[in-house]
Amino acid sequence: MASIAHKINDQRALFISVPLIAILFPNISGLIVNSRYTIALLLVQYCYFIFLVYILWKGNIYIIIFLKNRMDADKKSFFQYMLLILFATAIYASIIAGIMIKAWTLFLSENKTTQPVFFNSVLILIMVSIFITIVYENYFFYKKKLNALSKMERLNHAKTQAELAILKSQIDPHFLYNSFNTLSFLISSNPENAKLYNDTLAKIYKYILINKEKDLIVLREEVEFISNYFYLLSIRFGKAIKMIVEINKIEAEGLLIPPLSLQTLIENAIKHNSFTEENPLTISVSISLNHVIVTNRINQKSTPEYNSKTGLANLENRYKLITNRNISIVSNQSFTVKLPVVSKK
Repeated sequence: MASIAHKINDQRALFISVPLIAILFPNISGLIVNSRYTIALLLVQYCYFIFLVYILWKGNIYIIIFLKNRMDADKKSFFQYMLLILFATAIYASIIAGIMIKAWTLFLSENKTTQPVFFNSVLILIMVSIFITIVYENYFFYKKKLNALSKMERLNHAKTQAELAILKSQIDPHFLYNSFNTLSFLISSNPENAKLYNDTLAKIYKYILINKEKDLIVLREEVEFISNYFYLLSIRFGKAIKMIVEINKIEAEGLLIPPLSLQTLIENAIKHNSFTEENPLTISVSISLNHVIVTNRINQKSTPEYNSKTGLANLENRYKLITNRNISIVSNQSFTVKLPVVSKK
């Protein structure tokens, strides 16, 4: 709590409130009659009262901080804490105000201050001290609440980043597993294409290394990536697969999408559908109403490949974490996934 005291920006309040209180309280209590003094002497007296109020103000703050630290350590109840704080500030104000006002009356021997006037002045300053205490206590409570909320936000953000990092880390092994299986097949069946496949794979993986730490990338870059990725697939599957991309490059330049989103959907279509050169699988990629739409007809394999179930679930979770938006999946005769895009600012 002491560290909070060093961050209190109350200079404006001090500059305005202390002189105002110092002028009002002696006039309200009858402690001073302005007409009895010269302007020079009035200035001296009001400077004295400003000093008095300033000491009360600062003293109250340090009493609050001191007792708050002690009470926090002893785990006292809030009710006990407030009673002690108010009692301590009231005692402090009565002692300081009593001594300094008494000294003021002795210094100005011509002033015949009565007992009621003296006690009224001290009482007013005690009330002022209690008010200051309540204001600062509310301030400290507000700061504590803000700090708690800020800490919660930081923890939630850290949790989100950790979850996102885990989801991203699931992409690379899955992609490499499929790529090396394809490369292994090509090495034995078509060495020339295997070299071309390997060179293109290096470019693809370079793209992944560059962008895997990013939450969003330009849609145009993702479209270029899936074009290269689909080229790798066409080396293996030939004319059995087709991809139609209907996205304007200029339009795609102003939109953002999580990296590897489209690759995940293309991979998903290849994995779960049966296709031949006579009955090819056509994957359509287009854009409409702030969504990238990926569609393919459904022709399920008679013997489905092993499914780790991380593909679409991974993509859906990434979208929730990054954009706070959901993807849309419609499955009937065709399988359609709508990915929301983010406007580039």
